[in-house]
Amino acid sequence: MKQILLGALILLFISVQSLQHSMAQTKSYLKQTIQSEKAHSYKTDLDFFAGELFVNATEEEAVAVCHYGYKADYIKPIMTYHEQGETGYASIQSESIRNKELDRLGKDNKWYISLNGKQTHQLSVNLKAGTARLDLASSQLKHFAFRMMAGEAHVNLSNSSIPEINMQLMTGSAHLDVSGKWDNDLHATIKGGVGELNVLVPYETGVRITVSGLLGEINIPFFNRNGRTYTNDLYGKTASTLYIDINGGIGQINVNMVD
Repeated sequence: MKQILLGALILLFISVQSLQHSMAQTKSYLKQTIQSEKAHSYKTDLDFFAGELFVNATEEEAVAVCHYGYKADYIKPIMTYHEQGETGYASIQSESIRNKELDRLGKDNKWYISLNGKQTHQLSVNLKAGTARLDLASSQLKHFAFRMMAGEAHVNLSNSSIPEINMQLMTGSAHLDVSGKWDNDLHATIKGGVGELNVLVPYETGVRITVSGLLGEINIPFFNRNGRTYTNDLYGKTASTLYIDINGGIGQINVNMVD
């Protein structure tokens, strides 16, 4: 009887350990890190093939930290880095995969990337398919370029005083937040054919929006309209101005002012 009970306890212990290991595997992430040597500013190219991409700016000393491998099926990031003078050049690219594996790997593929938020950064992101959530509020970005072939993008650049934004959007929807305080002018260009574009701009800064192309419904309340140019009441009256040019075949444009 004791042997039977002991055997049962051993089997139970093995089962619990297997379950815990399985759960740990499901929740665990793989990690790659790019460390800086002498650079004080960075240029990063990020190419994401499919799945969910999360990017933020943190107080970490590393140039970039990438957590991935949410599940067994994932697309590995290939990370390289070199420095020229005081500028560091980082590349984060999706490994090459066969087209037939895209649906399987892209379904559960998730990357969580933290960028150095202490130093100035120029960031270029290429999203081929999937969802991108880029929370770069109050970061030290000097230039931001974003290209999306298909998917959904949420880009938060509020309180960043970034001087230049270039976005090319093919299909899907995009949300851009450039609200908050600005210490300089912003020149933003948004091109493409997404179904819906939503933009948040600040109340207390002058804003001029120019739209062109085969556009659908345009909702820019509380702005003054002159042809296809829209300006808020503070345009020309503040030290900084946000210039936003929207061009393409966008189905619906929604612009709202927020605090």
